[in-house]
Amino acid sequence: MKLTWIQRLVLLILFSFLLSGCKGDMTDTGNETDIPDKNAVVTESMSEELPVEQTEESTSVLVQDLGELLCERDSVRDLMLVVDRRGLDDITVMTSQEERERILDELYAADLSGFESAGPREAGGIVEKYKIQTDEMEVSLSIYQDMTGNYQYITIAGPDRRPISEIKGPAGAFDFPRLGKLAAEVRTNTEDPLYSGTASVPESGYETKMNKLACGYALYFFETALREEAMEAPGEGESFDVQIKIGEMVYQLQSDTGYFSRTDSQGTSYGKLAEDALLVVLTEAQVGHSLKEP
Repeated sequence: MKLTWIQRLVLLILFSFLLSGCKGDMTDTGNETDIPDKNAVVTESMSEELPVEQTEESTSVLVQDLGELLCERDSVRDLMLVVDRRGLDDITVMTSQEERERILDELYAADLSGFESAGPREAGGIVEKYKIQTDEMEVSLSIYQDMTGNYQYITIAGPDRRPISEIKGPAGAFDFPRLGKLAAEVRTNTEDPLYSGTASVPESGYETKMNKLACGYALYFFETALREEAMEAPGEGESFDVQIKIGEMVYQLQSDTGYFSRTDSQGTSYGKLAEDALLVVLTEAQVGHSLKEP
């Protein structure tokens, strides 16, 4: 039987409706779970990992003050200024109890809530360096202000000089003029009975006071020489022309050879200063002009 074009048209329309109905049945069966909605999965995952309520303070504040970053103030036993460096050694000046308390007042009053973890620091700027000792540890504390004056940095390092903590924050947390003034008072102090002293040339009767900076250099070079090589007592006829007293220790020194003795409550030891160390000690002691020409 041959269909007319009208019949063909009607059959085509019916066929189209049948296909449409089948497609609608497949959509409603719920079998689409085999192809999940990626956006829905991501949204759900993020909502589980991140709290709904997050404040800027809870994610950015590392510490509030030096007590949280380093140690409690009451646990600080000794505080030293780092005044120079020689090789891997720091040359330090010990603070008295009063000096230590004044410096700790400034350090522990700083608000560190604006500080964050820091990357490499640019060279330059000003710095105050300290060594802090407690009963449990010894660390170096360095506080920098960059050349722009906009940022301050804190670096804490262990005895091996490896950084333990490095953070960066806005300028103004530490009062650098005040810290510098306190450090200068320590270095120039000539009245500390333990860590300042005198230098004299007995033959001429000349004597002068040595401040704590000068004594810090002298102690470093004398004690380093004794650790590196202890020497025998001098023979007959040997004499010393310079005497340096620091606290309870008395150093007798030959200004031409660097040979010296150290006497304290434990007895007398002998050593010899290297040529460059001898020059520094005589310069800091300010006795060169009173010595006889060799």
